[in-house]
Amino acid sequence: CIVHRNARMLKAAPNRNLGVARSNGELVAFLDDDDTLLPAKFSLLVAALDGVELSYGNTRMVGHAGRELGLNRGRGGIDKLLHYRYIHPNATVMRRGAFEALRFDEGMTTYEDVDFIFRFFLKYPIRHVDEVVAVWNRDDRPDQLTSRNLPRSYANWLILCERFAAQIDSYPAVARFYYRKMFLLALTQAKAFVALRYLAKFARRGLRSRAG
Repeated sequence: CIVHRNARMLKAAPNRNLGVARSNGELVAFLDDDDTLLPAKFSLLVAALDGVELSYGNTRMVGHAGRELGLNRGRGGIDKLLHYRYIHPNATVMRRGAFEALRFDEGMTTYEDVDFIFRFFLKYPIRHVDEVVAVWNRDDRPDQLTSRNLPRSYANWLILCERFAAQIDSYPAVARFYYRKMFLLALTQAKAFVALRYLAKFARRGLRSRAG
């Protein structure tokens, strides 16, 4: 086991990239410091890597005071992944070469894991193992990177909307989900032009859905 402590605090994306760079294994896996891996994760997911670049399992979600929030679980096409974001990095094992070809976007300060998984899904074959392999603590503690930070959410959700626009626009229900959220986040940041642009995109997808 190698423990590396940074001279200064880094965000999640550069920390993850650095961790992989300082490792020497052929496989890559992640664990956020406030979450938990289950004992069978590696035996299940490594066995499922035959012929694919990433295997993933289900994630049990736990809220405040241990409240059960259900399973982060799913499979399907890019439309389902965009909409439900059912792959958590803690519940994956991937080949090192595939990771190094993509890496986490160090310009993102949240949703970088979502972005990475979307890009991975579009580039490489993956496989689902229908077993719980990790626990995701979603208790909204102030020190969590996923705690409420509207400016950060706005900037990074905009990256997702722009980077995956072709895929999002292909599915009206997915587009309505992304563009409604983008509109509301833009309002919180007084970004009137962006808010109007995404309100128009949201409205067009709604009309397309009714016409269909």
